[in-house]
Amino acid sequence: ELGYDCEWEVFNSKNFGVPHNRERVFIVGHLRGKSGQKVFPIEEIREAPHKQDEINFKIIHNVYGGFGEKTVREFKKYSPTIRTSKGGGHLPMIAKDNKIRRITPIECERLQGFPDDWTEGISDNQRFKCLGNAVTVNIIAKIGEKLYEAREYGGTF
Repeated sequence: ELGYDCEWEVFNSKNFGVPHNRERVFIVGHLRGKSGQKVFPIEEIREAPHKQDEINFKIIHNVYGGFGEKTVREFKKYSPTIRTSKGGGHLPMIAKDNKIRRITPIECERLQGFPDDWTEGISDNQRFKCLGNAVTVNIIAKIGEKLYEAREYGGTF
């Protein structure tokens, strides 16, 4: 009715080179008849696009009122979804050396594909909030590449 068409796809961060189980819907709109080529589907990547420190720790998370354990190692297992909440209650907890601790802002940045200290300069709570609301960098980079390719073929988005 407004002269635009949309395409959409559900992507999971774990399929784009980060050990983070995070499904999100992505929508691209384009002027009807001017799209050039479709943006979706996008080929998933299984390996990290750049060298990252191996994330090697146990994540403890609440499972139906009890505790469950999940190991994150070499992109074979995945962190639960990082979510924004009041007080940071939905952040993964890490068990290491018989101690349990909250995941750090840098670990959250890595799980979202950001460089270390990308959110530095604000409080840890604000960093967690930003990262919980963020979109995984690796997915956006792939969508950006496809938008650029589509534009090269005459697309208008």
